[in-house]
Amino acid sequence: MPRGSSLAVVGPSGAGKSTLASILGGLQEATEGSYRFDGQEMCGLSSLAVARFRADHVGFVFQNAHLMDERSAWRNVAVGLVDATLARPDVEQRSREALALVGLASVADREAAPLSGGERQRVAVARAVVKRPQLLIADEPTGSLDQKTGQAVLELLFSLTATGATLIIASHDTRAAALADRCVTIVDGALAA
Repeated sequence: MPRGSSLAVVGPSGAGKSTLASILGGLQEATEGSYRFDGQEMCGLSSLAVARFRADHVGFVFQNAHLMDERSAWRNVAVGLVDATLARPDVEQRSREALALVGLASVADREAAPLSGGERQRVAVARAVVKRPQLLIADEPTGSLDQKTGQAVLELLFSLTATGATLIIASHDTRAAALADRCVTIVDGALAA
């Protein structure tokens, strides 16, 4: 896939979409086959090399936002920055910029607990993009959202390809397929173009 493009992986629940997303993002090891990221063979890498790949290149958005409720929105976003060379003011600035990118600059200092479902999911998107990843993987990002909020989150995710990030979205939501540059269907663990 070229940089800045998008792929939707659609199919019924239990088909293997999340497993594929986990393998592509380095969260799970493939049991067979192989794939390359930026020319680098990914299968067979050491655990340390895979962890470095995730930290340097991949941002994740999951169905549940997984926020720390007692922390402010910007501090939740800051968790996505794993660059130890950044000074605290730079971490805060980048986190606030990421929140502004997803339309949440006004809630940066609010605790996560009272945020709406859509706001929580957009904070999760900000956390995924704060490190400016080359690859953004979204696994069922609209699964717990109402139709209107889900559409807004999808549009936000797909707009991020303009920043150069490649988006892979695994979803049973057919709206993702309509927005993607390319769509594949997965059924019983097998891809069908």
